[in-house]
Amino acid sequence: MKDTIEIRWHGRGGQGAKTAALLLADVAFKTGKYVQGFPEYGPERMGAPITAYNRISSEPIRVHSNIYDPQYVVVVDESLIEPVHVTAGLAEDGAIIINTPKTPDEVRPLLKGYKGRVYTLDAKEISMKTLGKNFPNSPMLAAIVAVSGIMEEGPFLEDMRQSYQHKFAKKPEVIEGNMEALKLAFREEVMRTDISKIHDNSKWTELTPGNHVYGGGTSKAFNTGEWRTSTPVLDESKCVHCLLCAPVCPDSCIPVVSGKRLAFDLEHCKGCGICAYQCKFGAITMKEGK
Repeated sequence: MKDTIEIRWHGRGGQGAKTAALLLADVAFKTGKYVQGFPEYGPERMGAPITAYNRISSEPIRVHSNIYDPQYVVVVDESLIEPVHVTAGLAEDGAIIINTPKTPDEVRPLLKGYKGRVYTLDAKEISMKTLGKNFPNSPMLAAIVAVSGIMEEGPFLEDMRQSYQHKFAKKPEVIEGNMEALKLAFREEVMRTDISKIHDNSKWTELTPGNHVYGGGTSKAFNTGEWRTSTPVLDESKCVHCLLCAPVCPDSCIPVVSGKRLAFDLEHCKGCGICAYQCKFGAITMKEGK
């Protein structure tokens, strides 16, 4: 079943992990997929850990066991990360999505050595903003759809509206709040990509939206100097350390220490030549190539 996507959910009773798994199965079924969505209970009480599962495939599903080697894991309650081995069997080329205000780098040390992709989402903040209560399952449902690429945003939202209209037929006032929660989780800055795992073969669903900043210093992870076709050269004998070049560099590639500029950061310099244009002493020239 190489075309089968397997997802494991970890949550606590009352948080809606089971409901999210069933809703995901429902919307995937509407696209013509074969699906499974089912829970596994521990103690049947509010707040007790529960596990839920999804299988989604373009072929008939013959397996009916729990999921032990998922491609994706969704953690609805971050307090389960330490007492439960949430990354057990998780594929290294898969991903884990955790409901937490923390960054991926902050939670990774708690994941028992897992080296795959890590996403975090503050589902509580979203649900409080859109529903006025802490119902994290809708944001986390949108998150797994966005990360896995199971469905496009438009069809997903349309099918979810129909599902909510059926589920909340007697409480129509909550439909719009849940829809807004889905949209925020799917579209906006709430998804934080672990940029250390982005590579040449990354899918678009693994990238964060543009024009959003998720933490300081993230641009250092990308050696944009590889794009450079021309290179600035500093003639130290002509440099008077006026520092007019440093603030105009769009990539902060001219470090300044104790009032003096240092050598160019050529790992990130794109060779735009603005510094050479700004220098009034002829201390910076541009040469072709790297």
